Amino acid sequence: MREELIKLLQERVGLDRQQAETAADVAIEFIKQRSPEQIRSLIGGEGPLGGIFGR
Repeated sequence: MREELIKLLQERVGLDRQQAETAADVAIEFIKQRSPEQIRSLIGGEGPLGGIFGR
């Protein structure tokens, strides 16, 4: 999902690859910090899905 978010930021916002990666990482961290613990483990790579955002 991280890669999809990066591509979306490049296409829709016009960010270059590095900017899109940084923006994606910030967005993912923001979501992780504000999510319940059960969701955080899925997003962060600690759960059975290995982290839906690939980090």
